[in-house]
Amino acid sequence: MIPLSERAVESGSTSEVFAFLAEELQGELTARLENVKALAVGAEASVRAARAHVEALLNFEVFTHTMFLAMHAGPHGDGTSGHHAPGH
Repeated sequence: MIPLSERAVESGSTSEVFAFLAEELQGELTARLENVKALAVGAEASVRAARAHVEALLNFEVFTHTMFLAMHAGPHGDGTSGHHAPGH
């Protein structure tokens, strides 16, 4: 990640960093949501299956929220980026 960030600073363009992060984020979101959907099938079959589904659902929700917070964190993770964080 650091080399991509350094190239962005040198070039004045975020395109390469954006493309990399977008691809990584899409992959993570897709995998986590697919897990939620797969575990939803049969979630009512047992307490164990229901727990697995709820755990996957919470994992997806917490992951998305954590990514949102990270995008709006200040340089030291203090939440003071200066950008408006819409409805979280």
